[in-house]
Amino acid sequence: MAAHIPFVNTQDDLRCLKQYYADSKMVRIPLAIMSAIRQNIPTHMGLWIDAGIDGYDCRLTKRKTFDQWEDHISRFQEYDILGDPEFVRKPDADRLKRFARSALNECHALQPLWITIPQLPVTTDGSRNRVNRELAGIVGEWKSVSGFKGDLILPLIFTHQGQLQGRTQWTKKLLSAKKCYQDSGASGIWAVDSDLAEQKCRERFPKRFQSLIEFHEDLRNDFPKATIVAGPYWGMNIVLWVRQLCDRPAISLGTGYQYFISGRFRIRKKGPRKVHVSLPPLRRWAVASQKLREWLGRVTAQLSSSDAACGDLRTLYNDLGLLMGNEEAAKKQVAKTYKVWLDKIESVPPDGRSLVLYQDLSSAYVLGKQLPKLPKAEAPGIEAGKVAEQLMLQCL
Repeated sequence: MAAHIPFVNTQDDLRCLKQYYADSKMVRIPLAIMSAIRQNIPTHMGLWIDAGIDGYDCRLTKRKTFDQWEDHISRFQEYDILGDPEFVRKPDADRLKRFARSALNECHALQPLWITIPQLPVTTDGSRNRVNRELAGIVGEWKSVSGFKGDLILPLIFTHQGQLQGRTQWTKKLLSAKKCYQDSGASGIWAVDSDLAEQKCRERFPKRFQSLIEFHEDLRNDFPKATIVAGPYWGMNIVLWVRQLCDRPAISLGTGYQYFISGRFRIRKKGPRKVHVSLPPLRRWAVASQKLREWLGRVTAQLSSSDAACGDLRTLYNDLGLLMGNEEAAKKQVAKTYKVWLDKIESVPPDGRSLVLYQDLSSAYVLGKQLPKLPKAEAPGIEAGKVAEQLMLQCL
């Protein structure tokens, strides 16, 4: 069975899911978009429904939110309470119960296999611990009377890299999570660093990746019977999976490859939207542009025509004109090549996957070292093999 769990957030995601990830056994979908896409979801895929409660982080940190998310949460009873810092510090049990049950009942009505437990994302301090523990207790009570027979998934959504810099930062978070896990009757944990975008190739990333691995080692030790989901990321979800530190790698579908807090309004720079394409032999992506096409022309002239990497990059060179002007086509190109990568790793027995991933990324790194630097749009990761190099170091 396919271990990955696609995160579907848009109609484009759903099209990629159906075209390239038809073997998925479970799919995570926000409650906010279910009414728009429900009839098009393949019937053999189990549903994991998330009510989007993490979006209240935007209100609490005074960040803009999408109107769609605001409209969505307004359907819940007492929907304003978790946006009030004072309420979060000193929650009213009855109001919190009305809110949580309202959200849970809407999720339950869709007959999912999994439901995300309503929780606020992790912060550096413990200001949200009390309300999260109370929410967990309410969920446990709800499950006992609702008739829900599926699994409840406790989310650990980290909002800043400093929260995962070492055991001093996350030990108390795990202690609080244990209490929430027990009180809610959860059987799984979804952990993600929403501040991590591996494609940027920051110099500090290897140390940051190592901390993420150590966190998952502690998570596995503290919750030995839990189903653990990690991501979505670009490659660290796969690294954690092959090292058996998570059971199910969460994946994106052609864009993002990072978790974005529900409802968050992301202000982009003026000008045309950046479209990314996958560079399969290098296990990375790049901005689709004329400069990338020129780079591909130089590279394919440099490599031997008998080299499989040359063939893949030549195909991209030929297709790039179309992909630059077609965001959906570019997204499908990334989703398709990412699936080929996943299938290669999953075809190997579990005990051999970490070595196979290491060898795969090593080959990408060695190839990248032979090639000229990528266009400036990829800065600071303009070295072609940089993404593979940073991930390769974490595989074994």
